[in-house]
Amino acid sequence: MNGNNPILLQGVLKCDSRAFSLLEILLALTLFGVVMMTILDLWRGALRVNEDAEDQEKATLIAQGIVETLQITSPLRVLATGADWKSNPAHCIRLDLSCAQTYYLAYSAEGKPCQALSASDYSNLIKENNNFYPVQIVITCNPFPGLAQVSISVATRMRVADKQRHHREFVFVLSREVQEAAKSH
Repeated sequence: MNGNNPILLQGVLKCDSRAFSLLEILLALTLFGVVMMTILDLWRGALRVNEDAEDQEKATLIAQGIVETLQITSPLRVLATGADWKSNPAHCIRLDLSCAQTYYLAYSAEGKPCQALSASDYSNLIKENNNFYPVQIVITCNPFPGLAQVSISVATRMRVADKQRHHREFVFVLSREVQEAAKSH
């Protein structure tokens, strides 16, 4: 015999054609890893977008709450500056619409008022990584008599990834006449 047994060679060839080589297995695992990394990256991106959307919604709700409070508390235009404002009147501020002014407040992650801030406290709060929503309320006298323009800017929580806060800005007009009538009585 010359060592080339056709039956033996035929069995070896059949065995090789049914099995995967090490190269094919490594290629399949590499492709699987790349696909999984892409899916995980897309998932993390979707989570980040979802968190940003939640923050934007919370900022919108805070601003909406401020607007509604100013409308409800007319003519005094009172805003709470603390969670215990009902039992502690010192935790309220009265917005004066007769002249240009700026007010600074901090709201909790639950959307509750925490405290009134100074301009420097507001600036520091914007720079820090915390869960507060800093709020800036700017009142400007409108060129139309009896009206005041109110601008509310709410900053979202700071993201660790990009070290930035996003701001939601709302501008509306309130009548000063009701407030001025209350002063005269």
